[in-house]
Amino acid sequence: MAKENILDRSIDDVEFDVRVLRAMDVLEIKTIRDLVKCSEGEVLRAPNFGRKSFLQVKEILYGNGLRLGMSDEEIAEKDQSYKGYYAKLNYDIIKASKQNVAKTIDVILDKHKWSEEDIDDLFKDHEKVLAVYKKSLKELFKDET
Repeated sequence: MAKENILDRSIDDVEFDVRVLRAMDVLEIKTIRDLVKCSEGEVLRAPNFGRKSFLQVKEILYGNGLRLGMSDEEIAEKDQSYKGYYAKLNYDIIKASKQNVAKTIDVILDKHKWSEEDIDDLFKDHEKVLAVYKKSLKELFKDET
């Protein structure tokens, strides 16, 4: 299962300050998806929502490739890009893993004498690669655990 789409993330899980969260509550905005559907004017009309809060919202949205006032078509396009990104990332990790396993098997089969140093060298490289895979997968699925 893919990592949660930013559009479906709860407003409470985003690092907005208290004033922004109160304004979102007044506007009945629960998720980032709800927020990007709002126009700048709608957000600015919320009580106690000033320029600083507005800039914070815009900055966080912009940092995630989003903006206020997005159309349904733009939102659907973002949904697809998230799904495609994570599917490609999973595929790339699996493909690289298969290639590395095949290379390791070739090295093991081609070499007939092994010293402890040879074995350590072979697995030292693999430990680095595995650490990258492990980190990538943990990042990919961190919201699911």
